[in-house]
Amino acid sequence: MKITQVEPQKKNPHRFNVFIDGEFVFGADEDLVVEQRLIPGKIIDQTLLEKLIFEAEVGKLIERMYSLFNIRPRSEKEVRTYLKNLSFNRKVKDQEEISDLAIDSLVEKLKQKRLLDDKQFAKDWVESRRRSKQKGERVLKMELFQQQP
Repeated sequence: MKITQVEPQKKNPHRFNVFIDGEFVFGADEDLVVEQRLIPGKIIDQTLLEKLIFEAEVGKLIERMYSLFNIRPRSEKEVRTYLKNLSFNRKVKDQEEISDLAIDSLVEKLKQKRLLDDKQFAKDWVESRRRSKQKGERVLKMELFQQQP
């Protein structure tokens, strides 16, 4: 199989449509296109294609997570819960679920990008609560422990 075309998407120029043997196969973010050197003429096998499609899905989920992180920081538990709920909603709509492997990969990438750090999240949360609610250390600890699974 050979990549025949890689073109920017119309609605999001940071994502690209990848065509193999003249057929659209998947959309990919800039990072994946650069990391894997997805250029016309590149020959890929079935194993690499499956890996690319998996990585493209993770990349799409990361973009979705950016919008959540723009609102406020999140804990790893919140991210995993959000993705499990998203996966369930897909299942209800007869769409493909998000695999545990994809969720684990996404969480790891978010940690590598320093977007997901539970220790920093807890420190920021305590400081925010302390300023806005003027509560003592003991009450804040109790609230934090209630947030745990």
